[in-house]
Amino acid sequence: MPRRLGKGVEDVGLRQLVEDDGLSAGSGIRPDTQYVPSTVGSTEVPMSTMTRTDFNNRMANRSVDLSQANITNAQRQHLSAADLNRDGVIEGAREMDRAFLQLDDYDRNGSRNSINAGTNMRPSVPGSIANALQQASAPRRGLGGGNTTSGATAPATGSRSSGQNGVAQIDRTINAGARNQRVDGRITVNGNTYDFRSGGFGRGSLPEGTYNVTRHLDSRSNSSMTVGGVGYSFAVSDKYDARVGGTRSLLRIHPDGNSPGTEGCIGIVGNAATQRQFRDDMLAEIRRNGGNYTLRVQ
Repeated sequence: MPRRLGKGVEDVGLRQLVEDDGLSAGSGIRPDTQYVPSTVGSTEVPMSTMTRTDFNNRMANRSVDLSQANITNAQRQHLSAADLNRDGVIEGAREMDRAFLQLDDYDRNGSRNSINAGTNMRPSVPGSIANALQQASAPRRGLGGGNTTSGATAPATGSRSSGQNGVAQIDRTINAGARNQRVDGRITVNGNTYDFRSGGFGRGSLPEGTYNVTRHLDSRSNSSMTVGGVGYSFAVSDKYDARVGGTRSLLRIHPDGNSPGTEGCIGIVGNAATQRQFRDDMLAEIRRNGGNYTLRVQ
């Protein structure tokens, strides 16, 4: 019979989850406690408690890309349940509160409103995960107003200032210079601004520069180009990429389905409603510009 850890993590084979957390299944160490080797002269502080309110206050106005958090794959998969709109990022009050409940599944203190975080020398698993999430977090962009469309289901808390029309603005680069380099940013089309990702797989992100965008397919069914049953693609012109030493071709703009990131295409982040809105906005721009739309990636 599967054994349960804490208040909801079912361990089919205790060994797998324990070893995923870097412990030995035969060590006698409880799976809800991650021990850190002590150092000479260090002082261990008493066990601390982190409340649900503490966590939510700490992560208020923060955003966490789970792919960047220093946690195990098993923990990442469990926490992904907090990504309510399936955009690969945990942000906003509802998603952060759900993230705490996912953390609490690893805890054994009997309360859904607090976790034992452990000590500075012996943090518990939920305490370690909470710290990893905070370290991987970044400020939520553009918490002011503006004419935007985001992946969040509540625009009032997820809105960002509108960018320049016809511009895909890169906000951060992951694994800069590597073959699988990924960029995250915002693309503004028809006056509305959307999150996007490019790269992370294959030869990585598309290079900066000016592109010509044309209509391609208004509906697609392959999972990497669909979100919530909504799929589409727009064709993007070829461009030489000095980073990889070759021309990037078959580039597209499409929903960022499956795992976060693309092989160089511009993947639009957001739920089905966001995807429909982006498709409509891009089609409007292409029609308005005689079948061709100029996009600047910078």
